[in-house]
Amino acid sequence: MKKINFVGMLLLSTTIAFSQDIAVEESTSTESGSLSFKAKNGQEVLPQAGDWGIGIGATNTISYFGNLLNGNTNNNGGSSPFSFANENIPSTVVYGKLFVSSELAYRGFARLSYNRIVTKAEVRADLETNPDIYVTDKRTTRSSGVTVGAGLENRRGSGRLIGVYGAQAFINLDQNLKTSYDYGNGYSVNNANPTDAGLQNSNTVAPDPAFGDRLLSTSQGSGFGVGAQLFLGAEYYFAPKMSIGGEFYWGITYTNNAISSEKWEAFEPTTSEVTEYVSKSVGGNQISAGLSNLGGAVNLMLYF
Repeated sequence: MKKINFVGMLLLSTTIAFSQDIAVEESTSTESGSLSFKAKNGQEVLPQAGDWGIGIGATNTISYFGNLLNGNTNNNGGSSPFSFANENIPSTVVYGKLFVSSELAYRGFARLSYNRIVTKAEVRADLETNPDIYVTDKRTTRSSGVTVGAGLENRRGSGRLIGVYGAQAFINLDQNLKTSYDYGNGYSVNNANPTDAGLQNSNTVAPDPAFGDRLLSTSQGSGFGVGAQLFLGAEYYFAPKMSIGGEFYWGITYTNNAISSEKWEAFEPTTSEVTEYVSKSVGGNQISAGLSNLGGAVNLMLYF
């Protein structure tokens, strides 16, 4: 109930602010070759030449408030505004605009990410007579990615509703995923098949090695992708220099799939030694073309 009250207060305050803004607005300017819409106090509602804009994906926010209203149901509001036709290209989380005029803007976007996730699990110690003695297995996963892009945006419309269209291109570098494993129970002559906690996540890039094998590490390497898109959408200015809108994209992307590898270890009973094996994929590439963002993703733009 507290969550619902919070959302209700938020919606009410937004409605009041929006209503006040509507009450003081004037008609659209008729100046030739420019888009202008001013409030009665003279404040310009639409971005003009020299203005900067930053974008924030609002889809996740809408999903969050929707989840507050109906419990644990996952409300998917659509893909990110820069969820490309090729899903191997990561979504953009920061994007901006620089206005040459009220009808033309340069736009750019970038993403720099790094993640490190450590998962631990206890497992009963082998070769111990006491059943209450445990050891710890650990899985460490690291991933990173860089995406940059730029484009040109044309704008037209009247009043608070402005249509946008244009083209943009992007490049994606060094998106990789590496996982390493540390085990509490080791190999020995008396323990040729040690117990583990089952944290392994194999890509099975090649046939598994000998009996008693277990993963030491996996790597998907570094990928590379480029693409270009046409976009079409609209923005609605609910307050001066603040808009909410959405866009659709048609694009083509090329992706070079990096070579994946897995390192295994296994106990060889004939030599009583632990042997390591490495298996690799052959890599490849793909070309994708088509519409993306069919969910009609929503974004919030702020202009300064």
